[in-house]
Amino acid sequence: MSALDNDQKRQPDILQDVARIFRANGFHGTTISVVSERTGLGKSSIYHHFGRGKSEMAQRSLDVVATFMEAMEATAGDTSVPTSARWEAVAKMLREYYENGQLGCLLAVFSLEDVPDELRARTKLLFDRWLAAMTLLCNPDQCDEADAQRFARHAVMMIQGGLVLSRAQSSGDAFEQALAEVASAVSDRS
Repeated sequence: MSALDNDQKRQPDILQDVARIFRANGFHGTTISVVSERTGLGKSSIYHHFGRGKSEMAQRSLDVVATFMEAMEATAGDTSVPTSARWEAVAKMLREYYENGQLGCLLAVFSLEDVPDELRARTKLLFDRWLAAMTLLCNPDQCDEADAQRFARHAVMMIQGGLVLSRAQSSGDAFEQALAEVASAVSDRS
């Protein structure tokens, strides 16, 4: 089997690896050399997978986030399941995705850095999807649309703050506290 065939079999893993590198290093800290070093791929293989280089790597990393947001929306919006169970499923997804608060958020990274306009615009849209997913955890009989939107903003702010503090302290405690506070807010609205 050629190296190229081997690369093609690893393509989904390569994309996950690249997204992880962006999450850990930021946009400006992620270079072709860093990707090559961390993935073991030669530069020509990287350009084979990502023909437009770093720009394409960043966009396809946001595709990974979009897939996660779709799954979160579907879980949060599954009204055949009680709201508390939906939140627990979402919280489990968040724990896995953010490795219990030890892996940063690509949306936060791209929001805080000076990134190309197309990445900034897509980052905003993905944050909007996250907010929309969180509003689905509010029972319409318990809160109106404005309250659901306030809850969603508060929940995402808590989660993002928990991620930052957990990474800074090398402990998942703040992330877990944020998830617990969101769970309490969900309970108040279901």
